[in-house]
Amino acid sequence: AKRNDLVLYLETFAHTVGVMQDRDAIERVAYECAVDLAADGVVYAEVRFAPELHQQQGLDLEAVVEAVTSGFRRGELDSGSTITVNAICCAMRTERRSL
Repeated sequence: AKRNDLVLYLETFAHTVGVMQDRDAIERVAYECAVDLAADGVVYAEVRFAPELHQQQGLDLEAVVEAVTSGFRRGELDSGSTITVNAICCAMRTERRSL
């Protein structure tokens, strides 16, 4: 939906991201993404996501990225290596960080 505001737009992802907060769930979604893309005939994909959105239950950024890449690799293998899936990690400009 047209929201004209990044923060309002991102609110629509609350339910989707809400179920991707533990390693197994994140890996499963990444796996299914790779398998579904391969089934659609895609041979190369770069999937963009923001790791920090998956930290609500305490995962650190490294664990989130490892779960995603592990899911992609399993999906590639189970699809007969007909697809390559890479991750593009994004930082959320709406988040507050201290250096």
